[in-house]
Amino acid sequence: SVTIGRNSSQGSVDVNMGRSSFISRRHLELAFRAPHFYLRCLGKNGVFVDGAFQRRGGPALQLPP
Repeated sequence: SVTIGRNSSQGSVDVNMGRSSFISRRHLELAFRAPHFYLRCLGKNGVFVDGAFQRRGGPALQLPP
């Protein structure tokens, strides 16, 4: 899995998206579970995927191939 967000004094992420306050320190996680990729929202601001809003704490979303 890969964690995407912004680096801070509390730790680093695998993919740093910069210093914007709209990006949480740990904003989302991408994971591969054969044969699919999954996205899990970890950030308080949520994330849009194909126009659908994903909230923090929701179930992992299977991404299309």
